[in-house]
Amino acid sequence: MKLWCYEDSHNWGLHLFEAASKRNHQVAMFDSIKQPDSGNVFMHMHNHPAVRIHHKRMMQHFAVNPQLKTMPSYRESVIFDDKLEQLRQFANVIPPTMVLRTPTMAREFIDTEPTLPIISKSSEGGGVRTLRTYDDMRREVKLAFSDLGIKNKYGQRFHSYLYWQTFVGDPEHVIRVACVGSNSIMLKRSKRINMDRKITPVAEHDEQTTSASE
Repeated sequence: MKLWCYEDSHNWGLHLFEAASKRNHQVAMFDSIKQPDSGNVFMHMHNHPAVRIHHKRMMQHFAVNPQLKTMPSYRESVIFDDKLEQLRQFANVIPPTMVLRTPTMAREFIDTEPTLPIISKSSEGGGVRTLRTYDDMRREVKLAFSDLGIKNKYGQRFHSYLYWQTFVGDPEHVIRVACVGSNSIMLKRSKRINMDRKITPVAEHDEQTTSASE
């Protein structure tokens, strides 16, 4: 069965094409939704606002062809870079999260004196903020429910809601679990803000990694 690899600017498709070719798989590159007719489609999606909607529409097109199997799946493409929808579907495995729709709701939550820090996110686009004080939280309330909004990684501003999440882990590392079929690998990434952030496989488990794997 042919494997179609999307010709994205970050070369994810090209790398898969090269790896599959070395293993003598039937593989082809594509840059148009008209090209894949049957087989498996590998579509690397990006959360930059300039291309996210375009990529989701491509996945919608592929989903109506029963001769195509996509990676990611259509369901995965729907929840891609949509934290509110991810929360609706996976609230039982996501750290405790509050979605606050009014300033009053947000201030009442602050008055309960939640454990700090609190992680603040936008539903779409990259960017995570760590709120270390109640004043930090009050400042976000003022911005989110004003015309200024809160700016995320790509310069977009979101308004009229706050997505606040209980902090999990340590301040220096992020734990990720990558699953492919029945295989999985746990990775630990440094949070240092520079271009050489280290990503290493977890070999020895501690309390944090054991909790993540569960």
